Amino acid sequence: MNNKKFKIRFAICLIAFFVIAILIEVYILSYANQRQVQKTSEVILNHVEGILEETQKSEEETLAVLKEEYVQKANTVAYFLDNKKEAIEDVEELKKLASLMGIDEINLFDTSGVIYAGTHPEYYGLSFEDGEQVAFFKPMLLDKTLTMCQGVTPNTAENKSMMYAITWDSTGTYMVQVGIEPVRLLEELKENSIYEVVRQMPAYEGVSIYVADKNSKEILGSTNKDSIGQTLVDIGILDEGDDSNTIESKNSVIDGFKNYCHFRLYDDCLITVAHSTNAYFASFVSAIAIEIAWLIAAASVISYILFKLIYANEKINDQMEILTSLSDIYYSMHLVHMTDFSIEKIEANSLMDEVVENGKNASDMLRNIVETTVDGEYKNTALEFVNLYTLSDRLRNKNSVFIDVVDNNVGWLRISFIVVEKNEAGALTKVMITTQVVDEDKKKEEDLIDKANKDELTGLYNRRAYEDDILNYPTVPPEPNFVYISVDVNGLKVINDTLGHIAGDELIEGAAECLKRALGSYGKIYRTGGDEFVSMIFADENRLELVLKDLEQVMHAWSGVLVKEVSMSVGCATKREFAIETVDELATIAEKRMYEAKAKYYSQKGVDRRGQAAAHTALCNLYTKILKINLTTDAYNIVGVDESEQTEAMGFSTKISEWLSAFGKTGQVHKDDLDEYLRQTDIEFLRTYFKGANTSLSIFYRRKFGDDFKQVMMEIIPADDYENDNQSLYLYVKSIDN
Repeated sequence: MNNKKFKIRFAICLIAFFVIAILIEVYILSYANQRQVQKTSEVILNHVEGILEETQKSEEETLAVLKEEYVQKANTVAYFLDNKKEAIEDVEELKKLASLMGIDEINLFDTSGVIYAGTHPEYYGLSFEDGEQVAFFKPMLLDKTLTMCQGVTPNTAENKSMMYAITWDSTGTYMVQVGIEPVRLLEELKENSIYEVVRQMPAYEGVSIYVADKNSKEILGSTNKDSIGQTLVDIGILDEGDDSNTIESKNSVIDGFKNYCHFRLYDDCLITVAHSTNAYFASFVSAIAIEIAWLIAAASVISYILFKLIYANEKINDQMEILTSLSDIYYSMHLVHMTDFSIEKIEANSLMDEVVENGKNASDMLRNIVETTVDGEYKNTALEFVNLYTLSDRLRNKNSVFIDVVDNNVGWLRISFIVVEKNEAGALTKVMITTQVVDEDKKKEEDLIDKANKDELTGLYNRRAYEDDILNYPTVPPEPNFVYISVDVNGLKVINDTLGHIAGDELIEGAAECLKRALGSYGKIYRTGGDEFVSMIFADENRLELVLKDLEQVMHAWSGVLVKEVSMSVGCATKREFAIETVDELATIAEKRMYEAKAKYYSQKGVDRRGQAAAHTALCNLYTKILKINLTTDAYNIVGVDESEQTEAMGFSTKISEWLSAFGKTGQVHKDDLDEYLRQTDIEFLRTYFKGANTSLSIFYRRKFGDDFKQVMMEIIPADDYENDNQSLYLYVKSIDN
């Protein structure tokens, strides 16, 4: 009987022991799971916040570069219109200018802020009072020294996003606004949207990441794409009364499963990391079953403790696997215990392994990395950054810090410290050290800066770069061989007026090419205006003489397609010649000498520059049409023609063959002369006629003037650049009716 009681008591005790042991196991596992979830969530939240911060900074930098670029375009258009006032009322000319400069819109505002000209006549009459989009520029009316650029804003008329820049002309009589669709920025915004950033993050089993608007709680990005567009309340993460500004963690039910959720506010976003308890359930049940089996089989506390050690080790491995999956985007990852500077390698590239010994003191390891791999220019800064003794202070109230340096093996390298754990007093106890190759991103950033400082047409440095260099240059040049050179292209206006702006651009490109070949190896060359260039080089007297001779030779050898020669007036001022002058004074001397050279050039050419405009006007008054035509390309440039001729009623067209034909068919040519007129102005007839070595063609017909017909003569003669494969000719029309 006693044995039976003993057995019953023993069985009861054994069962009680099993129950107590299982309850203890459940508590320990639950506590361990919660700690693991909390730490893992902290790492992921820091990682997501860092990516969003880098994305926002990249967008802001791109927008700043684009604003400077678009303001420069607005200034360029204003400069062009200052020098060609007639283009202000010419919509087609403005559209050509916009196309040439890569601009979508040009709008001209009067002093009251009303659009009176531009590439879009449908906008005429709109003012700064017509909506928030244009009201942004109201300060321009109060201060004519302002130049403004608007961020990305919707153009409701054309249903697309635009950026607008505006500036006053040099006389302050009107404002020039350019509108550009910022394709590069829009593409980057799309690529860097919260949806794309979160969608491309690594996926972890049982872990979901959500980024939502903190006010509306609408989900903007998630590793669970089906939840995009819903709210955190809709899917069960938050309740209606939850405050996005204060919530840190809670248990939620998502899709019928309990989840441990941790939250982090970043800017206007609420970042959520949800760990599904379902992911732990299978391992949890397995652990209990194994524990019971061990207790039954071994019936000892030692077996139980051993199992706990094994199971705890498995949990640590699970956590390390999560960290390892994060290491895919890093060059190396190491976990440092700040209490003793011990270090654990999570992941490292083979090159990094050559300079890192796992288990070595973290401070020595970091110094070894910097001394071995970082370029000398960045070495001292990098050594200060990796100083672990000052790290806690630098990470106070921060989740991460980083520095970009140049690595001798991989180029630009980003070294980061990410907070993993702090004690109750807020002191740093564990930190993740990562390195990431950012060479490609840095090169893109450098390309943007370089593009902002380069002239789009010539590839030379632009005025912005010139002003930056002058600002950073000593007031008085210390080098005795410093030379300031001022250059101006001769005859650009005549080329623009007679051959068109495409030919004018070719002349400017030719001048830039000659300057690069002669001066490029001695210093920098800048295009500071339409036909104005500046160069600052270093050359002694003998070398400067050779450089100027080289420039004359390359100018003499240059020839283009539309323009056959290039000429430039050059003025130089050297530090050796004017020892006490500042850079600004040398610039003034060089510019004065350049203008003296330009006056001498025109004097030697026998050109009265003041009389050129009057002679051109007199010639245009004599003829009703003066065109330079190209039969090969069926194109033309207008030298002189009345605006009334450029209408649909007069058969006006962008092709010379269509214009000549439609002019006759619209009733402008007398019906008795029409057949012969159409035969002789047919483009195939003209191509054959002039390939036969004919030097001119005169066509007589009666054309309509008002209500009457008058006798006129059309004369066509080959231009200087005429070739059988490039039939370039001049076409003149004048009245011969007595």
